[in-house]
Amino acid sequence: MPKLVFAIFIVMYVSSNKLKLRFIWYSVVLLSFAVSSFNSKREIIFILILVLFIENIWNPIKFKLNFKSAILILVAGTTFIFFILTSSIMRGYGNYNPRNTYEAISYVGDYAKSDIFLDAVGENFELNYVYGNAINSADLIFSGKQDYLYGTTFLKAFLFHFLERL
Repeated sequence: MPKLVFAIFIVMYVSSNKLKLRFIWYSVVLLSFAVSSFNSKREIIFILILVLFIENIWNPIKFKLNFKSAILILVAGTTFIFFILTSSIMRGYGNYNPRNTYEAISYVGDYAKSDIFLDAVGENFELNYVYGNAINSADLIFSGKQDYLYGTTFLKAFLFHFLERL
C-alpha cells in the first residue's frame, strides 16, 4: 500500500508540473511495479490507468488516429501484454521457476510457443469468467427463461443508492 501511495504522488507531481521527461518517470513507476508486484496484475493495471487518467486531467491528450498514433498504441499494447506474460511466468505458469524478473523475461518467447499458452493467457486476462457470464446471460434471454429488463437493474441500483442517502 505505501508503494502505491508513493506512486500516486509521483504521477501527480510529474504530471501537474509538466516535466519534460514525464513519460520516462511513468515508465520507471510502471516498471518498478511490474518487477516488484508480479503477483498482482491488478496493481500494474491500476498504475497504467492512473497514469492515463492523471495525464489526461493535467495535460489533455489531443488524439488523432494516424500512423504514428497507431504505432504508439501497438507498442503500448504489446508492452502491456509483455508485462502480463512476464508476471504470469513469475507466478509459476509454464513451470519455468525463474529466480528473478530478468530470467522470466528470457522465457517469454518459449512460453508463447508452449501448448498451454492460449489457456494461460485466457486465465490471466480472466476471459473464462467474462465469457461464461456473457454466454449464460445471453442464453437466459434467448431461451425465454428471463424477460428483457430494459435497464431496470441499473434504475433500481440508482434509486436505491439515491434514496439511501436521503
